[in-house]
Amino acid sequence: VRELENTIERAVVMCKDKLLGLPDVASQIQKISEAPPGVAGLPENMAGFTIAEMERELILKTLESQGGNRTTTAEILDISVRTLRNKLAHYGKMDAFK
Repeated sequence: VRELENTIERAVVMCKDKLLGLPDVASQIQKISEAPPGVAGLPENMAGFTIAEMERELILKTLESQGGNRTTTAEILDISVRTLRNKLAHYGKMDAFK
């Protein structure tokens, strides 16, 4: 259910029209189905990683996949832009994707 909710939210964010249509949702579902297990771009086996390391990788990979768009990245991760900015500053990546 959470994945479906996130998929619909992403489709809404990416939709260029006032109405969300089946093609918008279908394109998001297709992206998920084409991605390897886990989060696209993240190692499948993250055994031995700390939670902080996993969070850092997830944030940076999501930011990269969104072309550096911090607003969209924050929406996908379900955090505020301010929280994203603080985490990037903590990771020393504040200048990334300006």
